Amino acid sequence: MEAFDALYRQYFMLVVTVIRGRVSDLEEAEDLGMAVFELAWTRLSHGETVGRPWLYRCARNVVGNEYGTAARINMGLLQR
Repeated sequence: MEAFDALYRQYFMLVVTVIRGRVSDLEEAEDLGMAVFELAWTRLSHGETVGRPWLYRCARNVVGNEYGTAARINMGLLQR
């Protein structure tokens, strides 16, 4: 899909940089960036649009979801 290729080339490093500002590990930021682009792929494949504002919002949500999951896991470990 050409639209996805262009989007990825143009914005992947920007998305990773934004995420990197919120997480401490570059590898984790890259993994979360890939999660953002997996969602972008799905959205584009359904004929929906994806632009820079959507990518920022999605990155913020992906990071928030990751922190929420980690917090729930840590709480579960602490309660045992």
